[in-house]
Amino acid sequence: MASNFDPRLTLIAILAGSSLSSSHTFGSRVQDLLGSSRPESEQTAKPWISPEANQLGEVISHPWRLSSSDFPKLPPRDEAQRLLDTALFYIGQSQHHIDAREFSDKMWAFYQNRDDPAQLESLWVLEMILMIAIGTLFDANPEGNDEFSGVVLFEYAHRNVPTLSDLRFKGKIGIEIYALFAIYLGNMNRKEEAYLYISTAMRLAISQKYHRVCGTRHLMQSERVHNNRLWWTIYMQERRLAAATGNPPSIGDEAINIPLPTDSPGFPPVGPMCTNIKIARATGRILAVLYNPEDESEHTFIPHVQDIVKSLYEISQEIPSDSVTDVYNLGRDQSLRTTASLHLMLFQATILTIRPIMLHAAKLILSGHGPTGEQLQASPLGRLSRTCAEAARRQLKVVATLRKRNMIAIFGFYDFEASFSAAFIMILAAILDSVCEENMKINPKPGLPQALEELQHLADHGNTYARERLNEVKKLWKVMAQKIESLQVVNVSPQGINGDAQTNRVSHPNGATPAGFGDSGIDQDMVTGNQGQTSPEDFMLLDTDLWDNFSNLWVPMPETNSQQEMMMADIPPDDFYKHCYSMYNNPDWDLTGEDVGDFAELGRHIQDS
Repeated sequence: MASNFDPRLTLIAILAGSSLSSSHTFGSRVQDLLGSSRPESEQTAKPWISPEANQLGEVISHPWRLSSSDFPKLPPRDEAQRLLDTALFYIGQSQHHIDAREFSDKMWAFYQNRDDPAQLESLWVLEMILMIAIGTLFDANPEGNDEFSGVVLFEYAHRNVPTLSDLRFKGKIGIEIYALFAIYLGNMNRKEEAYLYISTAMRLAISQKYHRVCGTRHLMQSERVHNNRLWWTIYMQERRLAAATGNPPSIGDEAINIPLPTDSPGFPPVGPMCTNIKIARATGRILAVLYNPEDESEHTFIPHVQDIVKSLYEISQEIPSDSVTDVYNLGRDQSLRTTASLHLMLFQATILTIRPIMLHAAKLILSGHGPTGEQLQASPLGRLSRTCAEAARRQLKVVATLRKRNMIAIFGFYDFEASFSAAFIMILAAILDSVCEENMKINPKPGLPQALEELQHLADHGNTYARERLNEVKKLWKVMAQKIESLQVVNVSPQGINGDAQTNRVSHPNGATPAGFGDSGIDQDMVTGNQGQTSPEDFMLLDTDLWDNFSNLWVPMPETNSQQEMMMADIPPDDFYKHCYSMYNNPDWDLTGEDVGDFAELGRHIQDS
């Protein structure tokens, strides 16, 4: 009897694990398996359909239509196109929410037929309204004027969005709309709401199998490219908003089997997007490993950290190291803004990796049990802290350059995050410097004055969230600067210096004094303090020392060098790594990776010290 066994099936295995925790996922894996053994023509015959979709009665219960009674005022067509271009300038290269060509064509057709009531039955009109609202955010004018208002547009879209049951049958546009809601909310610093919306977009995409090869193989090439880029955009957004809110992501990397985006005719170059995906993936690993270390053993923790550091190092080699070369062929301004955004995200991931160590060192110093300046300078603890401060310093250089070029996003979450995160690190650097002689201090420039200056700029232009965080930083620093002064008097070595001379040497870190934080605003030293600022052209010059030092500190040290590379004193490498594990798995700190929450944790320890 003839056998129907296909030997090709023996070359493919379905791996058991957490990614197969549901029969639904297992079924899709089986479909992938069977589909790979069919001829190519048969594989593309029809789309994947969920079992329940075949049941009778699973239809939209009522037709959907936009409300006409309160339909908002829209800008003229040329202004709408400008706002679309503005939004795409900031989020259209390293992310992909819409097909810009198709979207522009549809917008032109909409304005040609403004009076056609049938257009109110198109879900795309709601998406257009959302994109215009996002454009007003990046245009730094969300309130608008008598003609139209981005806030009003967003609120209208928010009121009229269909139910999830309806959106499930609308395909990609439902996913796009929820992702755009998350963009708007995130940049308005409504991060928790943004996380809910992007997680919902992720669930919609998962339900339609965008994360699996079987979910898109039936599509035409351009649709497949769009859906692939849309999926990875949702992935990036959710990973970042999870980090921004201290929440877990919705899907593990092991459950995704579609490839990274590739270049395709008619679509933007894929380089920036792929780099962005890798940073987001690393951010997800940072949250899982470093901010949930109780899930790791001592034996797996350091190898996983080393993998994270290695990935950050490799990513750093992909991003252009200057602001002049148009590596991506996007035009100089677009290339500058895109490259700057990638640097900001990479530096933030680096800071997230090291910040718990700086917090640990700061607490030791504040409690009076910290290392001396000499020990700090010679140890991995001190060197990692310098690396973290250097990443924050470079963040500030990027933000300063964007502001000089009028490319800063006043309501851009990542531009704000870079300034606030840098201010956070500069305060930690000041605490560490309090035990150091002048020639051993980190003393980064640009430093805390410039970080506050950038936050003040955002606040002065209407970003109320930036103003609130600025006031919090000032308040904490007011308390901290007094503690630092007393620490410097006690801790700096008095050898060869009489008491009066030592007192005269006490200086306030980064040139800021507690008295400078009055109700009138930032101290004059901060407003004019541009020491260390450089020309816009060299804001990204990445010497290899930053990344080489960062990666080498986490590689097991040669035995011959072990004694000079230890954390505090003469302890072997294994003990150093155990000490690292204990720093990340410290019950005294409730750290999530979320900047504002972790900053509040620092404030709690300062008040208790």
